[in-house]
Amino acid sequence: MIEVEQADTYAWNVSGFPSLEAYENRDLPGWRDSPRPDRYVFSCLMTKVR
Repeated sequence: MIEVEQADTYAWNVSGFPSLEAYENRDLPGWRDSPRPDRYVFSCLMTKVR
């Protein structure tokens, strides 16, 4: 599962989740910072060069 969010006019944040469950529970306390591999979230900030 991939989520793309516009951070501001020239920046986007792309997050990758290992499963639909991880995506759906991403805002639960302790989920995003969990050391369990099935809960990992990979994130990359992309910025457009002006």
